[in-house]
Amino acid sequence: MTLPPGVPAATKKGSWAYSAQLSHLLFPSRARPDTGLWPYAKALNADGHPNYVDGYLSLGLSGHGMVPGRPDDYFGISYFNFDFSDDLENAATPAINFDDETGVETYCMLYLAPAVKAGLNFQWVDPGQGDEPDFWAVTFRFVVDMRATS
Repeated sequence: MTLPPGVPAATKKGSWAYSAQLSHLLFPSRARPDTGLWPYAKALNADGHPNYVDGYLSLGLSGHGMVPGRPDDYFGISYFNFDFSDDLENAATPAINFDDETGVETYCMLYLAPAVKAGLNFQWVDPGQGDEPDFWAVTFRFVVDMRATS
């Protein structure tokens, strides 16, 4: 693969990146004690060379087994932000107007039978290409787990 003009080869010495991930069980599920309501956070900070991001942040809340009578269903909501590398943004300009990418996502997955589940996912994204408009993405998932039927 050839790098675009202006993108330096990844030969920098002393490059660094660090990340952290935190989560904590706030409320255990009555139906399934190993699950419940969890806030979480993921963060990354880097020097942006040769990494394609200077930073990343994701914050969210997920729940599993929280609805009475529905121990296998799960849901969540999250926020994310990618801070693309300044080196990447500068190298792509003027062909692409890079910016940070931000979004919000919510999802749910319902168990319809022991081997069948269906879910919805909604995302709003402000894309990293600064000239592109914000958009909504909606997906529907239907899963049949053949391992559970045998």
